Amino acid sequence: MEKEIILVSKQGFCYGVRHSLKIALDTLENTNIKRPLHLLGRLVHNQTINDLLDKKGIIIHKNNTRLKMLDEIDSGTVITTAHGVGIDVIDKINSKKLEFIDGTCPNVKKVYTKIKDKIDQGYTIFYICNKKHPEAEAVSSFSNNIYLLDSADSIPLINNSKLVLFNQTTATINEIALVKNKVLDIYPNIEIIDTLCQETINRQKELSYLIKKNPNSYIIIVGDKKSNNTYCLYEIAVKLCDNVIYILDDTEDDLNKVINSNINKVIIASGTSTPIEIVNKIINKIKLYK
Repeated sequence: MEKEIILVSKQGFCYGVRHSLKIALDTLENTNIKRPLHLLGRLVHNQTINDLLDKKGIIIHKNNTRLKMLDEIDSGTVITTAHGVGIDVIDKINSKKLEFIDGTCPNVKKVYTKIKDKIDQGYTIFYICNKKHPEAEAVSSFSNNIYLLDSADSIPLINNSKLVLFNQTTATINEIALVKNKVLDIYPNIEIIDTLCQETINRQKELSYLIKKNPNSYIIIVGDKKSNNTYCLYEIAVKLCDNVIYILDDTEDDLNKVINSNINKVIIASGTSTPIEIVNKIINKIKLYK
């Protein structure tokens, strides 16, 4: 049976990922930039992209904080990932006299500027996030008056009338709402600045809409398991549908579950760091089986 493929309209890289990848590739091509080239973590949360950069000669440091990654680097040029880095990391790069190239997503950089401005104005910051995410690591370095909130149960009691609530750019709409509502119960006058990435919002909302519109469907979430925005799409899908797979690319065995199922409709959503070429390969593979 031929499958009807329904795509979330936005697929492939978001602007921020394209920006960061271009910086990394331009750096590789510029022979005047001091070698070796180092990445503090994965440029974006997609293994395919990082394998590409690794093959081209960038040393990708991982499995540690950004500060500890710098202990492994004695020379060359440090490229920051799309998620940015904290003030402490920049200071350490400078103290080690390493060259520095900023690969931070422009949208993430704007959020960091807003948070720093509020700190300068004497605010205490609440930040809804995955505490293990690189954005949270960077934000936590800006001030001792920042509190990372990963659940509605992690809200501290603060004696400061100047409070503001931010959120990680790649959190889920529902996750933010749960924590935000609890914060408002405790601090009804808190200022709220929503910093969820607009493309993340659009993909989440459209996926939810398409699943509700097409209840008897198979859902394919395409992207790396370490991608927070992709995992958020998966969380939305499994809450609304029993037939969901989460795959990195067209080579994964789980794709056969979709191909061999008697469910005719297939909805595909991808994370903002998932190459469009991978989505197209998955579509073509499904279409080969009729």
